[in-house]
Amino acid sequence: MMIRRLGPGDEKELNLLANDPSIRPWIGGFAKGDLDWSSLLHNPNVYALYGHYGGIISTPVMPGLYECHMQVLPAGRGKWAVEMASEVFRRLFCDTDAMELVARIPEYNKAARGMMRLIGAHREHDQDGGWIKDGRIYKVSWYSLTIFDWIRQDPYYHQIHLCAGGHKGKKHVFGKRMALMRAHVGEIDA
Repeated sequence: MMIRRLGPGDEKELNLLANDPSIRPWIGGFAKGDLDWSSLLHNPNVYALYGHYGGIISTPVMPGLYECHMQVLPAGRGKWAVEMASEVFRRLFCDTDAMELVARIPEYNKAARGMMRLIGAHREHDQDGGWIKDGRIYKVSWYSLTIFDWIRQDPYYHQIHLCAGGHKGKKHVFGKRMALMRAHVGEIDA
């Protein structure tokens, strides 16, 4: 799947997607009018990984922890979105310091809750008052996908090979990191 990292110069593309009528009502909390996410693309610690129908923007919470927000047009929902998310997770876990990805899902967004299950995320916590939409406050559920969860669910067993392939000069360090993690989850001997 072809995805790329958006950066400075891609503001129009990101804002058009965020403000699409099929996406905008679901995001943006209490913000009125069109969203402008331009500033996110100027932060080198934010990863906006997008393909033809949408993508995921991941903002750092603290070292190793990113909050993820997915936006996908209706034509890409379903199989394409799951495959895109899989590629984004591979890139985040292999090319960054990510150890855990989290997402807040409001109680009214049943499709997003279903997507969390499809991608292997676990519901960790419910929070009252964690989301605002149309002036109303909603409960959210926090979902988590750790690097260990990601390694366990890989049906192709490629992470160790893909990640150790030399992305950004990380071959030696990351290959050892992946081998230790696979040993931790009981898939290989260290």
